[in-house]
Amino acid sequence: MRVLITASTGLLGRALHQDLTLRGHELWTLDRRAASVRGLAWPQTAAELAGLLPGGLDAVVNLAGSPIAQWPWTERVKQELWNSRVGRTALLAEALALRAHREGERPALLSASAIGITRCGWPALPEEGAVADSFMGRLCRTWENAAEPAREAGLRLCLLRTGLVLDPAGGLLAKLLPVWRLGLGGRLGAADIPWSWIHREDWLGAVNFLLTERLDGPFNLCAPQPLTQAEALATLGRVLKRPAFLHLPGPLLALAGGEMAREVLLQAPAALPRRLLQHGFTHRHPELEAALRQLLLKPIQS
Repeated sequence: MRVLITASTGLLGRALHQDLTLRGHELWTLDRRAASVRGLAWPQTAAELAGLLPGGLDAVVNLAGSPIAQWPWTERVKQELWNSRVGRTALLAEALALRAHREGERPALLSASAIGITRCGWPALPEEGAVADSFMGRLCRTWENAAEPAREAGLRLCLLRTGLVLDPAGGLLAKLLPVWRLGLGGRLGAADIPWSWIHREDWLGAVNFLLTERLDGPFNLCAPQPLTQAEALATLGRVLKRPAFLHLPGPLLALAGGEMAREVLLQAPAALPRRLLQHGFTHRHPELEAALRQLLLKPIQS
């Protein structure tokens, strides 16, 4: 396949680029700056981007978006979160629509989103769950809507509603590990905050599954069963053989971290990957303890 990846220098973009390269696909990238012969830089308009896109693409995987975990969420940071997701996705979708109308090319578009679109708390919900009435909920809904011009032009559109990706090279797990290895681990806020997580290999597997299957619509990219924060962190402590005694109260964290802490750290959706499972996707790492051991130590031997 001939695939274009946006945000190929991010944590997931790098992993996907490496994975698709090993699978023998021909790859192009679209980033802030062109980094290779097959690398493109974001232009200002959809018409310019339509002219830059290589011909014969089979798929585009759009991962554009600045990191959510920035502290605090100032108005400038929130605008950057919005522009880097909604603005870039709209630009890409409009460019692909232009190409479809002019050249007749209609590659599949797999466009990033997040489980943050779903209302927070329990019970766990599939993709049809209610939209969260929060900044994250509004951001994710507008982000997904920005990709609609591609669908309207006849492209297959998959929305990748990603949960917490477990990868010791980056993301939340990389931030937790140094603290926990010092024996200073513990929970943040309430014990029952949901953890909707996915092993990085299963995230890559899900993206490959959606690249090859003729599916569209929203997909929750997470493990089959979400856990509570207490369950997840107790499992991490058990794997690392470190205690988990400390507890940072939610009100104190909210006071220090403001809106970001309230929306990202102190509340979360419990998401179910129902559509992936219905269509036959199989997780290689469905259980958290085995997933953490595979990432941090050695796989559990049966």
